[in-house]
Amino acid sequence: EAGERRVRLLQGEAFFQVKPDKGRPFRVVAGDVQALVVGTSFDVRWETGGVSVAVQEGVVQVGASEGAFTATERLEAGQSVKVARKGEIRRADEPPHLIAGWRQGQLLAQDRSLRDAVDELRRYWRGAIILTDDALGDLRITGAYNLDDPEEALRGMARAHGAEVRRVTPWVLVISGS
Repeated sequence: EAGERRVRLLQGEAFFQVKPDKGRPFRVVAGDVQALVVGTSFDVRWETGGVSVAVQEGVVQVGASEGAFTATERLEAGQSVKVARKGEIRRADEPPHLIAGWRQGQLLAQDRSLRDAVDELRRYWRGAIILTDDALGDLRITGAYNLDDPEEALRGMARAHGAEVRRVTPWVLVISGS
């Protein structure tokens, strides 16, 4: 439109590099969440339970797209926010070089829960990944994992905590404590 540029993210993840244009702000809408920018580089991702926005460069204003919640967050480079489906907002710091690692075929994790990393790997595995223990899912991981081989990436994550990955069928992987 003449007064704005708008993208609606229906699922998955997208990285945006936006050319500055104060007369036409850029807006990304994902469910009840919107990110409004003038010029920046940032990532928007649907996750289990909500939407996350991470800023690699510049500034992004994150708020409700349709009045689903009232809080707004101003994010600068190296900051991220996850907005749960009920409007709960959780801010975090995220080194800019770790944002959108999928663009280079990597899952980059720094002090990330195994559960969140497994959720992201599910997008790259054609079958099911089952995490048998909630406590195991709460454990933290750090590393760079190859998204071209999600099974081996999962095995690397599990090894960090003495857990194991079993292939039950060609389409089912089970992660359990040893």
